[in-house]
Amino acid sequence: MLLNPLFLHIEEFIDSLKKIWSSRILTNNGPFHKEFEETLASYLGVKYLSLFSNGTLALITALQALRITGR
Repeated sequence: MLLNPLFLHIEEFIDSLKKIWSSRILTNNGPFHKEFEETLASYLGVKYLSLFSNGTLALITALQALRITGR
């Protein structure tokens, strides 16, 4: 059995898409990215929070920040 993804009406996204387009930032660290980080940090009650595209990048960054080497 194939499950189809749930698609919401495009009209629900037009205002957000216009804001993204007018910011001229279509990649990471744009206004929506920053707002989500700040909102999530506040919700979790933490001072700092960084979003990553996947868990591997997060782990590699943590290993480098902590200067952990080896296998």
